[in-house]
Amino acid sequence: MATIRDNILNALVARLATIPGWTAQLRGLTNGAPNATVLAVVCFLTEDKSLATNDQYQASMQVLVWIRGNPENADATLDGGNAFRYLDRLVALAEQQVHDPDEWGIEPAFTEVQINGHDVLDPANDHQVQAELRLTFTYRHHYQDPGA
Repeated sequence: MATIRDNILNALVARLATIPGWTAQLRGLTNGAPNATVLAVVCFLTEDKSLATNDQYQASMQVLVWIRGNPENADATLDGGNAFRYLDRLVALAEQQVHDPDEWGIEPAFTEVQINGHDVLDPANDHQVQAELRLTFTYRHHYQDPGA
């Protein structure tokens, strides 16, 4: 049985994959899609827990979405041909997808998702623009079963 963590991460991958032109993946030992217009890799970072009731934990999971785009895809009209304006547009698309629609349809569900912000990375040697979007998911699970 999958954990709530795994269900949330996979649901986020599925959501990001619905953005036209995007390839979304769950973090693995190697990730990549050389022909992808935009690559989004969903990464588990940390989880904090505290007792919520006598049989449930309140959990807070931090997730990172690494977004990579190709500067040559910056639109002359939408981005003024500027690769970093293009990257900002990509981050905005990911942020929008987190909350649209607000119901994710996974069970058990999380109680809250929050976008914590993002960092823009220096261009890599392959001259791609990259950002790291940070999210926090809050949920509860039975103390004896992280999947329930």
